[in-house]
Amino acid sequence: MTSPESTLQPLPTWQPSAFGVFAMPKATLALTGFWCALTIAFHSLPGVDIAVSRLFQDSACAARTVQNCPVFPLATNATLAFLRQSMHVLPAVVAVALLGWYAIQFLAGRTLADAKMRAHAVLVLGFAFGPGVFVNGLMKAHMGRPRPHETDLFGGALPFVPAGEYSTYCTSNCSFVSGEASGAFWLLGLLALVPQKSRRAAAWVLVPAALFFSLLRVAFGAHYLSDALLGGLSSIVILSVLALALEQAWRLPRRLLLPRCGL
Repeated sequence: MTSPESTLQPLPTWQPSAFGVFAMPKATLALTGFWCALTIAFHSLPGVDIAVSRLFQDSACAARTVQNCPVFPLATNATLAFLRQSMHVLPAVVAVALLGWYAIQFLAGRTLADAKMRAHAVLVLGFAFGPGVFVNGLMKAHMGRPRPHETDLFGGALPFVPAGEYSTYCTSNCSFVSGEASGAFWLLGLLALVPQKSRRAAAWVLVPAALFFSLLRVAFGAHYLSDALLGGLSSIVILSVLALALEQAWRLPRRLLLPRCGL
């Protein structure tokens, strides 16, 4: 009598990860540890957040010696506001496009043995769990950190709350961590789709862009430096976790890797 295992189709050849070192356990642990250490550092040194935000304020306006003026003047710049709005929607547009590509390739019979399929899966899931669940669903919704322009340090009415500290001053869409920085840094995951020979050149474009748009939220008084850096880094951590998880998928029972199941 033929056993169920003997009827299984041969597994496709498993290609190396497009995420390289970021799909390795040591890298994932190091990134997670760095995120935690950076949170502790910003919480222990709250003056760093305050000092950086003050670089972008109109001090006379913040002190209310001048009335009817913006505390953070760059927030009123039409060009910068347009760029910010463009980056606000770009990650979602890219994620939808990646999901569409994955669906088409899945229906064509490609499996997760293909490194490019895994890279697309990691990116789509990374957007859902990074900027989506972790940042907007958990941190921003529950940590309660007021935004800089809402605090009494910058013309608002609420007290300053250090990074990583829970409070009840803000009830929704709060400052810790930055959702837009998370989305901007998530785009760095696109480097996994770029041919190796062109990856460095692409990084010279994507990394400065991610930093610029993340720091733009600081310049607008919408986030502190810690919000931007920790929000961005959270996406890198989650992409690494997901890449590692898929690289370990070959350890699962063979039935989970059948092409007919899309794996």
